[in-house]
Amino acid sequence: GINVHVGGESKRIEAENEVILSAGSIGSPQILMLSGIGHAEELRKIGVLPKISLPGVGKNLHDHLQIRAVYKLNAPGVWTLNQAAGSLLGQAKMAAEYAMMRTGPLSMAPSQVGMFAFSSPTPSRKSDVGGTPNIQYHVQPLSLNRFGEPLHDF
Repeated sequence: GINVHVGGESKRIEAENEVILSAGSIGSPQILMLSGIGHAEELRKIGVLPKISLPGVGKNLHDHLQIRAVYKLNAPGVWTLNQAAGSLLGQAKMAAEYAMMRTGPLSMAPSQVGMFAFSSPTPSRKSDVGGTPNIQYHVQPLSLNRFGEPLHDF
């Protein structure tokens, strides 16, 4: 079970089998550490009484927040990859180009440019000191709202 604080009142909620903690890749380890589960020495340093020593909690965290910047091309006579992939004629042209010459959109990876960078010129976290970038960029020649959904029609 779990202990919760609601409206200034402490309550215990029991579970029949198990409790699954799910607060994301950053929030879940934070809750565990504030509850006393983590690297015992590090917990003591921040005033948290260790209950279970698990040194890996809160390490190697990765979040996958995405921001999609989409631009609509408004140039007469220019056909976008979205438009080609969205029509039977475009799909046939791409398939033929790949079959005959092994070139074209079907021969390339979805992300044409990739880059790793720092979010700040000075490390803000101990984990950044070793030179590990904390932002990843991808540039793609197509656009969609999210994976699994159709491409935009422009």
